[in-house]
Amino acid sequence: MRLLLANLLLLLSAASFATVENRLPETRYVVYLFLAEDCIICQQYTPLLNELYREFASRDLEFIGLFPNRFSNTRTIEAFRDKFKVEFPLKTDYFQTKATAMAAKVTPQAVIYDRQLERILYSGRIDNTYYALGQRRRVTTSSELKTALQALQAGAAELPASNEAVGCLIQYHQ
Repeated sequence: MRLLLANLLLLLSAASFATVENRLPETRYVVYLFLAEDCIICQQYTPLLNELYREFASRDLEFIGLFPNRFSNTRTIEAFRDKFKVEFPLKTDYFQTKATAMAAKVTPQAVIYDRQLERILYSGRIDNTYYALGQRRRVTTSSELKTALQALQAGAAELPASNEAVGCLIQYHQ
């Protein structure tokens, strides 16, 4: 009986912690990073994405990696996280709700979204390392996502213009 009571108390206390956690306010800004486990470009960008996450994530800005492909599931996403040492949260977007809402076309693609204003502030490539599918520059000369995050952090009224990301096509469900 004591064991039953102890387990019940433990369960109730855990439930109350979950409730408190669920009431935390959302961050104002979110960087959605559309990714695919089998996209080599996504794999090669993970060190840079981790670096940007460490530099810019805050109480007002979070990073979420989304996998909008049919084959993505908890197991494959966790394997991607472990293999490439991804530090920010990763989730499936199996029904492509976010990918559709954010008009994502390829992986990797970055979208900075303002939840308060309910609008996209930036959408496009991470930098100009890739200028075409499979075509990589020797030297990266512009870092659009980092520039947009710096502008956001500085309180700029406008972020750099959105652009076309280069990567693996997202296969939308019919």
